[in-house]
Amino acid sequence: MLRSLFSFLIIYAVGLALLFCYSVLMNYPEYVIPSPSKLWDAAQASWRPYTLATIKTFVLVISGHLIAVVMAFLVALVVVTRQRVGSYVRSVAYTLQAYPLVAVAPMFFILFGDGLVTQLLITVTICYFPVLLTILGVLMSPVPEVEHFYTLNRSLTLSRVVKIRLSENAQAVQTAVTGSASLAVVGAILAEYLAEYSGIGFYIWMANNSNQLDGILLALLTIGCANWIYLSIVEMVGSQAVRKLNKVKESTK
Repeated sequence: MLRSLFSFLIIYAVGLALLFCYSVLMNYPEYVIPSPSKLWDAAQASWRPYTLATIKTFVLVISGHLIAVVMAFLVALVVVTRQRVGSYVRSVAYTLQAYPLVAVAPMFFILFGDGLVTQLLITVTICYFPVLLTILGVLMSPVPEVEHFYTLNRSLTLSRVVKIRLSENAQAVQTAVTGSASLAVVGAILAEYLAEYSGIGFYIWMANNSNQLDGILLALLTIGCANWIYLSIVEMVGSQAVRKLNKVKESTK
């Protein structure tokens, strides 16, 4: 976790250095691109509310991410195990994903207002599809050398097929779940930018409307730190799940 966070801080510092060099090169005034001293003053004055806002945002991130992962697993299981309705469920999932968020979000606002439900729907809509595609690919890919053994013994059940295929491709599922965590961050911030009057998304909205680049840069710092901490936790939990699935894999051989 600390290594990932340190890596992000290095990238962030390099990005700031390039931005300041570009500002000097183009001779931009301070109100366009803030100087290092102005950015430092903004950080000292605003670090506490920005940190609290980021924590609030990541409560939404975690909730939306968990819902998206569970929903992706359930939809994939229905598609794979229910032949009669599976193709229809998959078509619906693909069709819904084809609609742009800018077209769907207004419906969320009309139906559910601008509160938590709408924020969760926006977050889930953005991050669930990559997980769904990966799990579908995994569950629809046979493992002949293992499944053939259970077929011969007439003990190949649907639940066993799911366990075998998940354990065989556990690393791919872990990568998809971890990657979707960053999309959940994007979705949560976008939801707050559009729907809520708190959270780091709202601070970005205020900074953008008042042309305060220092506020946006500070928000990027807090978001990046929180994101890398969350990704590290997701990877740690995912690694433990992969080890358990590998034990299942060994028991099936």
